[in-house]
Amino acid sequence: MGNIDLQLRTPLVAKPEKQLFEVGSKFVSIGSCFAETIGSKLINAEIECLNNSFGTVFNPISLAQLLSNEPLFNFENRFLERDGRYFNYGLPSALQGNSIEQLSDQIKLARTTFQERLDNADCLLITLGTALSFNWVTDGFPVANNHKQAADLFTKQMLSVEEILNALVPVLKEILKQNSLLKIIITVSPVRHTKQGIENNFLSKSILRLAIDAIQKELGESIIYFPAFELLTDDLRDYRFYAEDMVHPSPVAEEYIWQFFQQTFCSNSLQQYIRLAESKQRALAHKPTNTQGLEYMKWQSFIAQVDEQLAAMKLK
Repeated sequence: MGNIDLQLRTPLVAKPEKQLFEVGSKFVSIGSCFAETIGSKLINAEIECLNNSFGTVFNPISLAQLLSNEPLFNFENRFLERDGRYFNYGLPSALQGNSIEQLSDQIKLARTTFQERLDNADCLLITLGTALSFNWVTDGFPVANNHKQAADLFTKQMLSVEEILNALVPVLKEILKQNSLLKIIITVSPVRHTKQGIENNFLSKSILRLAIDAIQKELGESIIYFPAFELLTDDLRDYRFYAEDMVHPSPVAEEYIWQFFQQTFCSNSLQQYIRLAESKQRALAHKPTNTQGLEYMKWQSFIAQVDEQLAAMKLK
């Protein structure tokens, strides 16, 4: 009996983009918690990245509002107070203050910083979490976060592909007008939104994928789809690659997707830079406790050597 060649997976193959990011490339991430995951990987590798600076945003309408350079989208009428802290329905809970005035100042600073970094970025990474929108019953405003308010203050709506396009395309066009060299990477978050039911989760992810495909057709090569969702659900395709909550990717899955990201978007020199920076971070996490011992001196020497190599790579 001959050897049986069984293929027990259908792995995706990373195809490097024509234009790859180099050492010194600058990133901005925005969107769901998975945008923050990739942003954190970039920062850990000592790559400049403004990482999900507004906080976690799940639905595309709220995300489009934050991406826009228009002044505050009439957010002024959407403040609320809870337990002595002030929030805004148009913003994630990461932005909060002791007063409306303090929160307003934080919003203005966050938007100014975001715009400045975006104007000088090489890559904008967008992760869409869900097509399900929660709308404030007062006027139908799609909220970025319900801030633990009563459920009857909101109505649920599954957004259509057309609604997502109408929100995102004009904003992305304006961003590309301001920074014509920017590459925009869009992903569907692999994080499962199971609270609304498995069926709705897959419906939602399907709508997001169709919307991204339509955005690519509308805006061309400046928009790149990254298959984070497919890597977890179809390539890895096993519950062992989920965290204990069975919703988020496990650390192993996150690292697998991160490696795929590098192979797709990063030049060989940038991948080498990342490996060096990550080796430094691993060493920093295991700092010897005896600062007078030989191991500590070896550790210091290693850190200094890696810093020199990273600095030299930045100058090339």
